[in-house]
Amino acid sequence: MADFAKTVFDTGLTCWDRTAKYRKYIRSLGDNLTALEIKTDELGSVYNDVNRLAETAEGEGWIRKSDAAGWLDRVKALREEADEILADGKQIMGRICLCGLCYRNCRSRYEQSKLAEAKKAELETELLQGRNFRVKYDVAYEPADLILERSLQALRYKMDELCGVFETVKKRVKREEDQHLVRTPEVRGWLERVKLVLEKEVGEILERGTLELGKSCKKGGGDFHSQR
Repeated sequence: MADFAKTVFDTGLTCWDRTAKYRKYIRSLGDNLTALEIKTDELGSVYNDVNRLAETAEGEGWIRKSDAAGWLDRVKALREEADEILADGKQIMGRICLCGLCYRNCRSRYEQSKLAEAKKAELETELLQGRNFRVKYDVAYEPADLILERSLQALRYKMDELCGVFETVKKRVKREEDQHLVRTPEVRGWLERVKLVLEKEVGEILERGTLELGKSCKKGGGDFHSQR
């Protein structure tokens, strides 16, 4: 009889040990839901920051990077899944009987608790990646058209600046020559080089660049500036 009782006791103890993890999930449903809710809010804040960065960059004519776009899509879906788990979990939390001493549906609590814990881990992974998107260059890139246009504008500005210096030097040299002074070889060489640069080299670059921009506009189906 004693051996039988011991066997029954040992069997019961073994079953108790084997169900410890199961019982832990049941008891931890509330804590897991709270942790998931906190992580969902945290990820939502990072999502809003990254999305704002991407939208600002796109407003400046930049193109959203695929990794940033993919992250935003994944996080949007994950947040919806997390919200659903939270809603179902809170509903299950209300299913209590016997003055709160037992649970009406232990299996539902167990499964929902595991779901909440697993989803929290997924959110943490995306949260780590999302924190890498800190500045505009992390979420978008500048298209070649914008780079070319900006470079051409800078070149035109420098060209105008050099033209002003060139004309000033020419006038000064003429004034000195009118007084029977002879221009130095250095000045003569500089004027010739600058004239070549302004009339030929820079002009050709600007012409080719403008043509390239025009081709891009046609491929894009409209005026480049209107697309921005």
